[in-house]
Amino acid sequence: LRDSVRGLMAYASDKRVTSRLTQLMSHILKHDSINFRGRRIPEQGLTTSDGRELLKGFNFNNTSVLGSVLFKQWTLNSGTGVISIADFNPMEHLAVPEGATHFSMCGAVEMIDFNSRICDVRLTNVVNSLITNVTAPITLTPVALPAGTGIKLFYLKIEFFQMVNTMQYQLRNGMFNVLSIIEVV
Repeated sequence: LRDSVRGLMAYASDKRVTSRLTQLMSHILKHDSINFRGRRIPEQGLTTSDGRELLKGFNFNNTSVLGSVLFKQWTLNSGTGVISIADFNPMEHLAVPEGATHFSMCGAVEMIDFNSRICDVRLTNVVNSLITNVTAPITLTPVALPAGTGIKLFYLKIEFFQMVNTMQYQLRNGMFNVLSIIEVV
């Protein structure tokens, strides 16, 4: 799972993400009711609603969880992968780190088959905007839906930038950047 979204995690993960995700997958495999103890697997645990609920809401950056950065409700159409935020105002609805002048939001949809280790990740458009007091809707639409079979995961990523001499620079500390699994189907 971690390897399949390594590109998304670049500036939105903490140093303990590997151990935290491994621990979570250990809890998820306990929901495998098909295999005997010692032979349980996370992918079987994810076929249960309890297993999917454990993975839903996982934050790759534990110092910056989605609920502490984004203060506006989003909606997800799990059939199309479209993430929408109505009446979004960056000044009101984001916890903006000191020095940030811009933010970006993007989403992703992934189909992952743990048995075959085949995954297909499809990104949405990226909304990059100046942090202002202007209200506008945000719509993140994947270019296509992922192919394959398995578990479908939906991600939301928020990053912050600083404009210097007409160039946007990634805030290197990553303290406020977010990558979260927002739904598991």
